[in-house]
Amino acid sequence: MLILLEEGGIFLILTVASIYASFKDLQNYVYPDFVDRFLFAVGFTSFILHQTLFNFSQLVVLKSIVNLGFAGISSAILWKLGAIGDGDGRYLFALSLCYPTYPESLAFCLSQPLGVTPRISVLIPFSMVLMINTLFVLAYLMTIYKVAQSNRPKAYFAIYAAIVVVVSILITPKALLALPLPALLYTIIEKNPKRDKLPLIPCLFAALIVSLTLGDLSILFFG
Repeated sequence: MLILLEEGGIFLILTVASIYASFKDLQNYVYPDFVDRFLFAVGFTSFILHQTLFNFSQLVVLKSIVNLGFAGISSAILWKLGAIGDGDGRYLFALSLCYPTYPESLAFCLSQPLGVTPRISVLIPFSMVLMINTLFVLAYLMTIYKVAQSNRPKAYFAIYAAIVVVVSILITPKALLALPLPALLYTIIEKNPKRDKLPLIPCLFAALIVSLTLGDLSILFFG
């Protein structure tokens, strides 16, 4: 019960901070420094409380270290490559610090009203799950953005989307993977493309929600 209260309290704090940070990211692509420091403080306090109150095993501590290490190293590499901003990387690390391991108790409570069970591999760090789900979220958000911005008739995409949804319902949910393909292909082949920068912090927060309710989307689609 204590661990559920702790995970739930962290989630409420994360939600408020992430909504504010997402608004700022959407507004001017800025990740407020005080939100960064606040989430780091919350995450560090949570980590210490976990070890002090719940006496986690050495295996859990090792998983936490691997999770934080993956988040830090991958964020640094992606930032150096210019794939993400430094604020995006700090936000991912803050999420991983707040939840150094997958919060199973919280995920169970959040997923039960939906009638689903999150599917997560115990071998994959939670920060990697967040990054995988972020890629899925980005693909679908890019599709919505491209369709909204396009001057072409939207009825064609509506027909395509309807076909994909029907196939996913009647045959296999994996058909939903085809939904963002037109937008992604158009982005690749368009001449003199204007590279649209999509705010990543809202996508990371959405990926956290998806991770807590559905689990790892790569397992859901391919497992």
